[in-house]
Amino acid sequence: MKIRETVTGKRFKAALAGATIAVFLGVTGLVTVYAQGAPGQISPNPLDAILAKLDQVLATLNAAPATDVVLTTPILRNSDADEVRCAMANVGSTAFTYVYRAVTLGGGNAIMPVSGSLNPGSGFVGGIDTAGPNALRCEFRITGAPASSVRANIGIGQNASTSASADAR
Repeated sequence: MKIRETVTGKRFKAALAGATIAVFLGVTGLVTVYAQGAPGQISPNPLDAILAKLDQVLATLNAAPATDVVLTTPILRNSDADEVRCAMANVGSTAFTYVYRAVTLGGGNAIMPVSGSLNPGSGFVGGIDTAGPNALRCEFRITGAPASSVRANIGIGQNASTSASADAR
């Protein structure tokens, strides 16, 4: 019959001290490796590398959102008598500037770009009389507001009525 030996208090303290030293040496080695700056240089404070990395993460998370947005409608065809209308509304809480244009299938301007600004809650409708049948889309470039602050569309019709429309995305 074998008797199992239990760990005595002295053996437990020795094992704990050995484990503590091993953990300390491992952490010290890792901090030294990761705290290096330029090749051959070691920061006097091992937390410098950690703080620099945290600063990079925070800068990425707090980056200002892009506020230069381009929205465009699908292409709609019009007849000789139709008027094409590009319409936009500011549904956000801040004013923004815009440039809009009617674009042909070839990418040219059916009208020269028109610019302005819109206050919250306001909008506009820009009409374009076209010479002959065409296929056009409206393009809206917004500066100073996210796309969620803008509602825009194209409408085609005669005598102030709309026969077809499509929203910008």
